[in-house]
Amino acid sequence: MRDDLLDAKAAVDWAVAQIRILHRRIARWLDRGPYFAVTVPDSQPGKELVKVKEQVPIPPSVNAEASAIIDMLRTSLDLLVIGLAERNGHSRPKDVCFPIASSLRDFIDPIDGAARRKLNRLAEKDRLTIEELKPYPGGDERIYSLHQLDQLRRQHRLVEVSARPRSMGLINCGSNAGPEYLYAGKVEDGALLFRLPAGTNAKVDLRLEVTFSDTPYATGRPVVTTLRDFASRTQEIIAKFDEPAP
Repeated sequence: MRDDLLDAKAAVDWAVAQIRILHRRIARWLDRGPYFAVTVPDSQPGKELVKVKEQVPIPPSVNAEASAIIDMLRTSLDLLVIGLAERNGHSRPKDVCFPIASSLRDFIDPIDGAARRKLNRLAEKDRLTIEELKPYPGGDERIYSLHQLDQLRRQHRLVEVSARPRSMGLINCGSNAGPEYLYAGKVEDGALLFRLPAGTNAKVDLRLEVTFSDTPYATGRPVVTTLRDFASRTQEIIAKFDEPAP
């Protein structure tokens, strides 16, 4: 790989290594059976509720590590643009970064759109290559989602625990149980799962996942899978500029 891309590549390589560590951390936590279902009386006569009971909370380090990985992947794109500016003869530029806009208009508007101006120090062919990536909603959704999560990580937690509805089922419900599904998409202590006739003796198999809670692309998707998607996309983008030096 060309020398001016090595910093960007190193940032992605670090993120990929951390994703493997995060994957193992999440797997160890899930193996401990952190949540299970309990049945409690309902306020409605003749009914009972199935709720989530927390046994082992998700380690705060999971969110911290996911946030750090997002930060480094987003940074790798800025390092890419800095390297391309230096390739074009600008030493240590301070006014360039990888542009990601909130809309196509914001990206291309010559007066109010600042995104494209962040590429002014790049060679024409490199600038056009980045513009063709369409780094805005309706274009490259992975890159735009990465950018959104990079901003949101400063405001609140990005990860949550969820159970996919298709993998959460009732076992040994008895006849005529007629469960009413109450699951709202987030697993936490006290979260409601079902309402059932009293005496059903339900046993609920909770199959858990650690997922993202923000952005249209990432919401509800497993954290590790999504981070791998982001890493793969940044690697693809960096590779576009790895042509032989003249």
